[in-house]
Amino acid sequence: MRRLEAQMGFDPDQCPESVMAEALALEKRLGMTALSELTPVFGRREEGAALGEISRLASVDGLEGNPDSILTSLVDSRSVAPPWQRAVAAARELRTRLGNLGDPINDVSLYALLGLTRSAVDEWNPSTRVEVGLAVPLEDKGLKFLPRKRHPVAKRFEFARFVGDCANGEPKRWLASTDLATSRQKFERAFAAEFLCPIRSLDKFLGGDFSEPAIEEAGANFHVSEITVESLLANNGYITARFDSEILPYRLAA
Repeated sequence: MRRLEAQMGFDPDQCPESVMAEALALEKRLGMTALSELTPVFGRREEGAALGEISRLASVDGLEGNPDSILTSLVDSRSVAPPWQRAVAAARELRTRLGNLGDPINDVSLYALLGLTRSAVDEWNPSTRVEVGLAVPLEDKGLKFLPRKRHPVAKRFEFARFVGDCANGEPKRWLASTDLATSRQKFERAFAAEFLCPIRSLDKFLGGDFSEPAIEEAGANFHVSEITVESLLANNGYITARFDSEILPYRLAA
């Protein structure tokens, strides 16, 4: 209860009983991890209105897909390595299973991992703007995806994060893609970066040229943002980050 209070922005013992009851019920429905990722994003609302906003997302129209079984057992559950290291290992394992160790991942292959088609993703227009990227379990099977990104490159990265989150958890749970620096989000970002733009392939493509034009060309080749390319290079010691480290796909230091 104290944890939920803090996540909702209440001081100890200051959360109304009715709000706490709603939070506990919502946690049972979403899972502790998902609610912990969502409540800080929505912040404190009067009379706990944020909980209602989160709950209503389950009824918002989305893209329905059934993630590929190839995503199972990608992550070593016994590993005690930092999340970004487990994520990189999982991304490389997935590429091995796909038979593509270093070439760019096209949109068709990326979306197919989530049981989606490129045409469905391209044609989908959200009925409402969401503050986080979400995937909500469907009653029968599969997930309903509610992406928040609209730019094609940012959308690819967000869906790659969904792929990583699917690989990193149990089925039938809510997935959340946020800007928080939690272990789960670090895993997602590290997975997406390595999966879409493997550092070994990036190194080979650049051939030691880390100039802005070369980075721009690399981003176009792998269909990722220039920030993702710079982040990968910075995270792997090729360059010094030229921007706030908080926006790196993942950080090598805690």
